[in-house]
Amino acid sequence: MTRVQKTTLRAALLAATLFASTAHAQTPSAFGHWEGVINTPLGSQDFAIDLGPGEGGKPVAALSIEAENISGLPLRNVAVDGAKVSFELPGSGGGKFSGVIAGGTLNGTLEKPFGSGEFSMNRTGEARFAAEPVNAAVDKRFEGEWVGSLGLQGGPAETRIVVANKPGKGAVAQLVVQGGTPIPLLVTQSGDRITFELASTKEALTAVLRGEDELAGDFASNSGARSAIVLKRTAR
Repeated sequence: MTRVQKTTLRAALLAATLFASTAHAQTPSAFGHWEGVINTPLGSQDFAIDLGPGEGGKPVAALSIEAENISGLPLRNVAVDGAKVSFELPGSGGGKFSGVIAGGTLNGTLEKPFGSGEFSMNRTGEARFAAEPVNAAVDKRFEGEWVGSLGLQGGPAETRIVVANKPGKGAVAQLVVQGGTPIPLLVTQSGDRITFELASTKEALTAVLRGEDELAGDFASNSGARSAIVLKRTAR
């Protein structure tokens, strides 16, 4: 190899390295607190998304809509691929957000059963995730996995609640709707009655223990609507 060829090769390698470094430096960070507006056939809505690393570095996201008393609602199927971001609303008939980051903005679409809408967001700082709920321990007879069907806007949805007393933590409870992301719950128990509250939406499920393996009650949404629900124990 001649001196000219070696010089040309070194220059090419240097240019490739600089290009790769520049491209990496310009790759936008999806993690942070995002605020914006979504426009759908039903109108416009202000909302916020918090996006950050979860357990094992896997991305997690939470939705907040002040007008609907929603704060830090966990989202499911969160994915970050370079500048592309996507996540889904929990529950039956939720919807999927897909967007692309350019600088400090995130623009994309929300696909829902009733149609699609466009959204635009700006990154305003670091992600703000709420702390885990702190509960008093509950009677052992409430511990276990409970399964039922809850009538939501998109139709009946499989609903699972898992309750366990943890040493030094009291009762730990999670709600899973349609196999989605577990949502931490506030728990209050008095005698045979127990209430599970979603801190992120101010909604609650209150039920009475019947026998050993059935919880019967209703779910009160933040709109004031109520739905009857019966949960059966599957594991203790």
